[in-house]
Amino acid sequence: MVVANFGGAKQLWAGDGPSLLKGFDLALPGSPPLSGTPINTGAVPPTRVDEMAFDPRDHLLLVANQRRRPPFATLVDTQSKAIVTKITFNGANADGHNAPNATNGIEQSVWDPSHGGRFFISIPELNGGGPGGLPCWTSPGT
Repeated sequence: MVVANFGGAKQLWAGDGPSLLKGFDLALPGSPPLSGTPINTGAVPPTRVDEMAFDPRDHLLLVANQRRRPPFATLVDTQSKAIVTKITFNGANADGHNAPNATNGIEQSVWDPSHGGRFFISIPELNGGGPGGLPCWTSPGT
């Protein structure tokens, strides 16, 4: 769950079991769903949307379908409610993101505003190599 505050907007974003990202407008009485939500991240079969981080500068939300094989992250524009890109963590680079092969899911992400801004995401296992792993980063523009 993430609360996004920017301009006059106050939004609550939460993941749900069938690959749905739900948004709510906290500035309105009763916190109704945001127009254009829920957003289906497209996991087949559906898995829970989880592990979120918010970029307040560009109004982007990075969410993970960590239990999907291969796991993937979705970058969502919180203003337009559009999916900007998906990053598949299978080492194949088919989506152009050069993401590593995360063989035991992906975990919590965080937004780092330094050096032009980037997201970091924890990867607990690479290439079936057991415990360990690394943080991976992506820039919103890539």
